[in-house]
Parts: sequence; structure tokens; C-alpha cells
Amino acid sequence: MTLMGSVGRIAAAKNNADDVRRVQQLLNSVLLPKAARSETRGSMAITLDSIPPFAPLATDGQIGAKTIAAIVWFQKNVLGLPKPDGVVKPDGITIRTLEKPPVGLNVSAIVERAVALPKAGGGARLTALDYEQTAKDLGLEVAVVKAVAKVESAGAGFIGDGRPIIRFEAHWFSRLSDRFYDGVFPTISVRKRDDSLVQGGEAGLRREFSRLSNAMALDRGAALRSASWGLFQIMSFNHQSSNFNSVDEMVDAMSKTEGHQLRAFANFIRKLGYVKYLKKKDWAAFAYRYNGEDFGDYDDLLESAYKSYSEKKK
Repeated sequence: MTLMGSVGRIAAAKNNADDVRRVQQLLNSVLLPKAARSETRGSMAITLDSIPPFAPLATDGQIGAKTIAAIVWFQKNVLGLPKPDGVVKPDGITIRTLEKPPVGLNVSAIVERAVALPKAGGGARLTALDYEQTAKDLGLEVAVVKAVAKVESAGAGFIGDGRPIIRFEAHWFSRLSDRFYDGVFPTISVRKRDDSLVQGGEAGLRREFSRLSNAMALDRGAALRSASWGLFQIMSFNHQSSNFNSVDEMVDAMSKTEGHQLRAFANFIRKLGYVKYLKKKDWAAFAYRYNGEDFGDYDDLLESAYKSYSEKKK
């Protein structure tokens, strides 16, 4: 059965109801059998059953963001198109492949590759000597370096199951994925920063990996660049400034030990010239550059943490 007209992005497609319904049915038949599930694989939580194209599309003949997202995912991940247009044409490769999928097509395997992360190392903890050596190399007081770690991650680089502490930033994912998923996935793609999406405690820290894995299933590169990692919560789009050749190389290092996380921080603040603000204890200037213009009370927290570590030394 061929299409009478194109289906997909509203500005570029006719979207006849019968054609839309046909595409929705085909997407469900190809993408759902092995991918619509929620489970834990190793230490990674996969909750794909709530995320199109891994949740049943309503076969209602109405084009919407979820159907378009499923078309784009199929074009990108099954057809391998570098720039999916989100349109199914009557005589195009998308409809031909949907009607006759490749033999042995394994959507589950595609998803597993997308959400794969380095094995969690559990992370050897930093010693006093580690802090002292890094502080000396940077020309800083040990209390200053410890203060940043305290404010960023409560002084711990890993959670209980051995994975690094992360924070998935939905507003960055929105920006890095061209706002495409805004409104479709409100927990992983929002236009403005929303701290309410991040929950506290061990359960909250684990939930960040669920949000990350869901975003990776849609756009692995954008998702990884949208997370901050480890003791010093460095965003991985800063991988080059942290002396890594790629985002994946940075994520691998951050998953190993707190020592790797400390070295990344030292490289990062040295490369971007932030060391001078910490030397002067200009907390506001450092906060503005390290956390952005909406840094809130970050500068006060740094000062308070610094004072507590300085007093302990006495």
C-alpha cells in the first residue's frame, strides 16, 4: 500500500489522515516489538516505554510531535540519514523501508548501542595528598579546591552503585537537539533551566541516569554533552577545555576515579583562566564563569565551604 501524499513535519507534508494513519501503523509494527519496555540492564535504567518511538503511537491519523519524533528516529537510526527531514514521501526510502524492513533489523540492539556507557569504576576516593598536589600545581589553597567539590557534589564523585555523579541538564539537551523534543519529552527537553527536574538524595542521583539514558536513545551525542560529571560537575561539552579529545573519552575518564575528575577540573579552570578568581577568592566572579549568570547563592556557598575547611585546618 503506497501513500497518496507526504507525511511528517507539518510545513513540508500534506498529512492526509489515511496516510498518517498508515505511517503510524507501520512505525508501531517496526519499532515496538522489542523496544517497548522498561527494565534495568546492568547499572543502566532503560525506561523506553514512555518515550516515542518506543511507546505505541495512537493510530488516529493526526500528525503530531510524537509521530514526527518517531519518523526522525527511524530515519536517523535505521536509515542512517545524517540530517533526517522528518517527512515520509510516497516514493521515498522511508516508506519503502517501513513497508519492507531490513531482514534481521534489531531495534533493541540499536537502542542498546545508543545508551551504552563505560563500565562504572566505583571510583577510588581522593586523598589529602591528591588535593594538596593539585592545589600546589594551581597555586591555590587546598581549602579552595575542596570548597568547589563540596558545593558541586557534596564532596563525592560517585553514587552508591559505583557510577559517577551526574546532572542531566534538560535545557542544554533542548538547545543541542535544536529544540526538537521540547513539549514531547518534558522531563528531558525544556527551553529554560528547570531545577525541579533534578531530585535530591541517592534516588534522585540514580534518576539522573534514567533521564540521561532516555535522552541518549533519542540523540546520543546531544544527551552526553548535556550532562555534568563527577566531583566538580563539568559539562561534557567542555571536553576539549578539560583536555579530552572527545566527549566519550571524557565520560570514560569521569567514570573511573575521583583522581580523573580532579585532573579534569584542574585542566578546565587552568585552560579557561578561572584560577585567578579562586586565588583572589573572588567567589562571585568564579561563580559567574563556572555556573553561568544565574548562579544564585553559589558564591555564598563557596565562601562558606572555604571558611569551614580553613577553620578545620587551624
